[in-house]
Amino acid sequence: MPDALTIGLAFTNLFAWGFADIAAKRSLRGLTFWQLTLYFQAVSLALLIPVSIAVGALRLPLFDKAPLLFIAGILNVIAYMFFNFGLARGIVSTVTPISSAWGVIATTLAIFLFGEVVLPLKLAAIILTFVGLSLLTVEWKGARFTKTSLQAGAGPALAAMLSWAAVILMLKPVSQSFGGFETILWFRIIGVSATATLFLARRFPVRPAAGSTWVTSLTLASIAGVLDVTGFLAYTANIVRNDFSTIVPIVASNPVVAVLGARALLGDRVRWWQGLGIGLILLGIIGIAFQ
Repeated sequence: MPDALTIGLAFTNLFAWGFADIAAKRSLRGLTFWQLTLYFQAVSLALLIPVSIAVGALRLPLFDKAPLLFIAGILNVIAYMFFNFGLARGIVSTVTPISSAWGVIATTLAIFLFGEVVLPLKLAAIILTFVGLSLLTVEWKGARFTKTSLQAGAGPALAAMLSWAAVILMLKPVSQSFGGFETILWFRIIGVSATATLFLARRFPVRPAAGSTWVTSLTLASIAGVLDVTGFLAYTANIVRNDFSTIVPIVASNPVVAVLGARALLGDRVRWWQGLGIGLILLGIIGIAFQ
């Protein structure tokens, strides 16, 4: 049975990531997904740096873990870009559940990479997740499947899911060696640097388009960044103390928060097969806990 601190950190993580998705989606009314990716990372980094200076947590990464930290940081940026692109095209109630299946995907990868034993319940959980993904990603109105059958935003969400699965697998050894706070601090440093470089190389406009919503959009992007980094800090603090399968079922259930919040605050509507898909994904995530 997880202790109180483990449960508290996991639920902090769950709610932070769930509401971060809602704030990010709302901010896209005045920002491009590129701008969202830059701003919410930059704001959270601006908050982390003074804290790191105050507590003396601003070390350089250890040489043997620096390449893994850098690769994970770049993959994290790629995941953000795909996820924000998915949000720009689709709704939270589709994009968040798909991308949040990273926990089961990471477990599947661990089976092949690390030779984990596949117990029947774990296998059933993985199958449920993939069935749920198929229901959630495809538009089931027609009799034939075509490229237009994909739900809006589903393709980028799938790419984000795979990227985050790889990040999560790398995050535990790096956090155990380097510390959770400094790992996330360097994630943000790498993320802001990579995104700013892309902006300069592609000459993307950094300033939002003039209009009445851009101040609100920047505020919401900032809130999304703070919530996102709060979720990551809670996750790394937990994963250092616990097994992967203890934390994933709670943390990766953030689609429940995101979907219900999006229904109430953004007016998202979910078709019956999408609701079934969300349910199957959540059952798959929960099933991993009892492996």
